[in-house]
Amino acid sequence: LQPKYNVLLKDDRSFVYTQISSHPIPGVFLTRRKYDPKSRYFGPYTKRAGIFNTIRTLRQVFPFCQDKYPTGKRCNYVSIKQCDGICAGLETKEEYQEKLDQIALILSGKTEKAEEFIKQKIQKAVEIQNFALAALWRDRLNWLKDTISDQKMILKTPQDIDLVTV
Repeated sequence: LQPKYNVLLKDDRSFVYTQISSHPIPGVFLTRRKYDPKSRYFGPYTKRAGIFNTIRTLRQVFPFCQDKYPTGKRCNYVSIKQCDGICAGLETKEEYQEKLDQIALILSGKTEKAEEFIKQKIQKAVEIQNFALAALWRDRLNWLKDTISDQKMILKTPQDIDLVTV
């Protein structure tokens, strides 16, 4: 039976997933359905706003293409430095895939490997004396550390305790 009113109080929503698409130029998107078996999915997440802010920060750290169906022209995000231009051929597919692999590592919880990758980029930029690029990667590393940081509580003596908050 279909009741006249919503007596079960359901809102017909599902959990949010992060999708790295399987398009020719893959992107990172938020979705509520897993419909593409070739794409990589991370989640489920209970709050859309939290993962949206994480994706926004990842876009600043690893600029990726946000067009679901790139046309081969330069997208609008290139001019505001949120895409390095894979859609227009300004970046190689290997570099772009390397960035997506780092995003996948971060979304799966392996942030140490991503931080090591960024430190290597900084070191390479310093070796070729491209200090502006090194500063850019340093800023990106700081954004990443600020966004994805563990909260730690340090006690004076090592002991097991139970904490109850209201």
